[in-house]
Amino acid sequence: MDSDQMDLVLEELFQRAPVGLALFDRELRYLRINPRMSSLNGVPMEATLGRRIRDVLPAVADGVELMVRSVFESGRAIERVEISGETPAEPGHRRNFVASYLPILLGGSTAVAVAVVAEEITARRDAEEALRASETRHRYLYLRTPAMMHSIDAEGRLVDVSDAWLERMMYARDEVIGRPSVEFLTEESREYASREVLPEYFRTGIVENVPYQFVRKDGAVLDILLSAVAERDAEGNFERSLAVLVDITERKRAEAALRYSEARLRQAQKMEAIGRLAGGIAHDFNNLLLVILGNAELMALQLDDPSQRTSAEQIVGAAQRAAVLTRQILTFSRQQIVEPRVLDLNELILDIESLLRRLLRESLEVVIALQRAACCVCVDPGQATQILMNLAVNASDAMPDGGRLTIETATVSIGIADHGEPGEYVLLTVTDTGVGMDAETQARLFEPFFTTKEPGRGTGLGLATVHGIVCQNKGWVTVHSKLGRGSSFGVYLPRVAEAKLEVDEPAGAPVADLLLPATILVAEDDATVRGVVATVLREKGYTTLCARDADEALQMMRAHPGPIDIVLTDVVMPGTSPMTLVEGVRARHPHAQVVYMSGYAPLQSGGVQIAAKDFLLKPFTIDELLRKLAAVHSAAP
Repeated sequence: MDSDQMDLVLEELFQRAPVGLALFDRELRYLRINPRMSSLNGVPMEATLGRRIRDVLPAVADGVELMVRSVFESGRAIERVEISGETPAEPGHRRNFVASYLPILLGGSTAVAVAVVAEEITARRDAEEALRASETRHRYLYLRTPAMMHSIDAEGRLVDVSDAWLERMMYARDEVIGRPSVEFLTEESREYASREVLPEYFRTGIVENVPYQFVRKDGAVLDILLSAVAERDAEGNFERSLAVLVDITERKRAEAALRYSEARLRQAQKMEAIGRLAGGIAHDFNNLLLVILGNAELMALQLDDPSQRTSAEQIVGAAQRAAVLTRQILTFSRQQIVEPRVLDLNELILDIESLLRRLLRESLEVVIALQRAACCVCVDPGQATQILMNLAVNASDAMPDGGRLTIETATVSIGIADHGEPGEYVLLTVTDTGVGMDAETQARLFEPFFTTKEPGRGTGLGLATVHGIVCQNKGWVTVHSKLGRGSSFGVYLPRVAEAKLEVDEPAGAPVADLLLPATILVAEDDATVRGVVATVLREKGYTTLCARDADEALQMMRAHPGPIDIVLTDVVMPGTSPMTLVEGVRARHPHAQVVYMSGYAPLQSGGVQIAAKDFLLKPFTIDELLRKLAAVHSAAP
């Protein structure tokens, strides 16, 4: 190729180059310009040649002229300098270029011209700026999002965390960046993460709703659900992650509270159903016991043979022990007539302390730790004693090889978030160092007839009775126990302001001295009970009218020519209400007294309040029956 052909090739290259090309003289005038540069400038070639840079491109002239002069003076190239500004091609729009300035030496050391090679990079710069803005927004959102977020690198170290993560975990950013993420987990969660979660995550690049427990800076444990996705390089290698952490600590607490409430509701419903059944059985059983007890007492009074009398007395004793059992059932079912009194629980414990120590095995150490201030409650003294005795015996049975039994009292304030109604309570705590209980046993602890004792050593009603008494008195029972580490029962009873412990009155005069002339109208639907009561009353000299229901009793009352002194009526009978019977008798005999009898009865029945002094609990002895009748008859006006 000769020189002419080479000149043609170079000219073709100059004209068709995809970059802008221009030549400037020392006066900063355009000597040559290719089509691409003309297009970039937005000025035709014929309007460019011979003109100065400032005349063609005033907006970028300062920068371009400076570069061109520098090259003329130094004779050295200046490469890839960025220029930005408006051009005639796009007025009002700032454009970005990258330009190189090359000296044309032509074999000498002095530049005779300067060539400029220019390329527009506006689109690239716009893309880069958009990317930077996007990254800035992403960074802002990452840091300021209300969600807990963190990122780890291939070694599992934290490389970034959100502000919410720091706030919830109570750390500063410089305290956590660079540390392994597993350092913030509990030991159990750390083992789980290292053994199962992280290997699978690095392999698959994704995990969802992994349950972890994180440890806050103050030591509190947070329940977290973690979901994460991995970022990988072009070769598929793990680079970093983005994890979202959902704090479910409060939700788990709420769920646990809900489960506890539901369990308590189910237990309460079950106990109520069992209580109704037990109460009904006890009522019928009490009628049977009354017949057995009454006839056995009558037999014992009539028999002359000592051995036969002893057998009858044994029947009486067995019936009385059975009556105690049915009363426990009634207490559990909250259907027992009680007489609450204001008493100091401390004084009651001290009064029965010696009895309690005799009741328990000698190998036990009994510790009484009572609050100095009075612990006043309103409860039936017999029931309060029953609570303490049952809990003490239960604790004793849990320590067959000896141990320590601690009885404590205290007054506590209960808030809205606690169990029961808010207010002041007396807390009776009975703690043992015995064998303890597992969760399954604790769940069934207050069920009637449930016992872990061997056959013949327990009825399974002790703790059920405690539960029934406490609930009847608007309190509740708590249990804390672990296998091998003993048990602690807490009894909460509403506290009252003052205590005046009442002393039971002495039994009084013998029955024989209490007999008074009186006519008694008996209303009882159970024929055998009615027969026993009638026999006892007639043998003791009372005029007795016996009816199977209220309607028949009213007929007898109308047919009887004399006064009716006492009405002895069962509380629950078919047909007309016993209260209607009482009203009918008192309409004709206004001074007639009433004694209500039942195996169980509410304090209020049919809208009429039944006082404990007017109530006789079945099964009763002959002595109890006669004393009750004499008491109400003597109280008549």
